[in-house]
Amino acid sequence: MYRSIAACIALLPAIAAYSAQKPSPQTSASVKLWVDTSSGNSCEQSTPASGNWMIRNNEGRNVLVTLHRTTTKGGATKEDQMRDTLGPRESRELGCEISEDGQQTLTLVRAIF
Repeated sequence: MYRSIAACIALLPAIAAYSAQKPSPQTSASVKLWVDTSSGNSCEQSTPASGNWMIRNNEGRNVLVTLHRTTTKGGATKEDQMRDTLGPRESRELGCEISEDGQQTLTLVRAIF
């Protein structure tokens, strides 16, 4: 057992060197989806106060994004998908996390560059 652990430890530098050589592919990590809770956003100023969903394309070219949206209000849940194209380095507001329409949850499903 100790030999297999030692063998794995011995291979770690080789694995790290190999992974450092691979080019970094364009992934959905190049698109950031978050809830802005800064006090200056319009959703924090409204009643009920909540964060504002934001999305940003961190690449210098267009990206087609697909988002899964779940809206819950009074125990009823509605789900759908939204598709949109973001321009290079574009940020966009996607609506309040909590509003009169209920609570909105967004998940990034796909980003195609």
